[in-house]
Amino acid sequence: MKSIENTVQTIVVEECPSVESSDQSTLDGNVMHSEPDGIALFDGQKKHEDILDELLQEFKPLNIREYLKLPSDIKEKQKYIVVAVVKHLLEQAKKKQWNLAKVNDTTYLYNGAYWQQLDKDTLKAFLGKVAVKIGYSDFEARHFQFKDMLLKQFFNRCPSSFSKCRPR
Repeated sequence: MKSIENTVQTIVVEECPSVESSDQSTLDGNVMHSEPDGIALFDGQKKHEDILDELLQEFKPLNIREYLKLPSDIKEKQKYIVVAVVKHLLEQAKKKQWNLAKVNDTTYLYNGAYWQQLDKDTLKAFLGKVAVKIGYSDFEARHFQFKDMLLKQFFNRCPSSFSKCRPR
């Protein structure tokens, strides 16, 4: 646990302009705390479910074939959908400066007061909802193997660092 705490603290201090090197951020259980002058930049604390619902509203239908530049003679396969969902999610996260982060294989979401671990089941459900929002079949997106593939792709493609700690 000590090495994760040091990694988290180092990442936050190095990448967040509002965090002074004297600030002490700690990882306690599933929650990352920061001193008052640290990274709390939202106007108040929000529930993680509310944040994910807000993020979900940003997604619109997407033409997967055009988005991935697939030739017309190639059939859209599930693996292409998985790649497109995660690629689009990460592009939107970067573009809109969402407070979503990954350290090792753990995902964190900033709620306006602190970074809190986002459990894998919640993340899988969110990724499945993103797939539906961009136009994938609701029936297919509910399948456990599809969500597992989304999660694996997310962990494979998501950079291992905290965001720039700025509000969306």
